[in-house]
Amino acid sequence: MGRGRLNKEEIRILGQNPYVVDVSEERVVYSDEFKRRFMKEYLEGKKPKQIFQDAGFDPAILGSKRIERAGARWRESFASGTLGDFQDAVVKCHERLLPPDRVIRAQNRQIDSLQVKIKRLQEENMQLKQQLTQAGNGRI
Repeated sequence: MGRGRLNKEEIRILGQNPYVVDVSEERVVYSDEFKRRFMKEYLEGKKPKQIFQDAGFDPAILGSKRIERAGARWRESFASGTLGDFQDAVVKCHERLLPPDRVIRAQNRQIDSLQVKIKRLQEENMQLKQQLTQAGNGRI
């Protein structure tokens, strides 16, 4: 696990992570959101492996080299001010090369990720409304 090509089960597991835009035997395409999260936490002193684990990735599947290289690329992009600048172009180019069923799977993963984010934001919004209501009633 985590060395060289990914097997079907590893691809399935990685594909369920909301921070994965696309995954194949050879590569994992991470979301811009995860790249920004990685850099924020890295600059706060967290180790790359821990950042990946906290984001729901299994380091045994990815392997230390994949984690190390991704982090190095993102640190370099961050230092040059281009972190995430090329993501949309890369994904669009990648989609043109993919068979339609893989494009649809990637889009469905992205939709699922966005739905999870919407639900989380709705829950946070509801909690804030409740806190405001309680504050207005003099409970806080």
